[in-house]
Amino acid sequence: MASVSLGAPNDIDTLKQRIVTLEQQVVDLRAQLEERDDELAAARAANRELMTRLNTTT
Repeated sequence: MASVSLGAPNDIDTLKQRIVTLEQQVVDLRAQLEERDDELAAARAANRELMTRLNTTT
């Protein structure tokens, strides 16, 4: 039973490192999502403008 408690701090450190890694991945993915949302909004705006031009020239 003593060996289990001696191994626990290493497990805890490993889990803490994993948490930090996952939290950073969340931050990175949120940044990527925000960038793609911005790109999508720009594409939609361009599409609306093109459709407006198309509809007014015919």
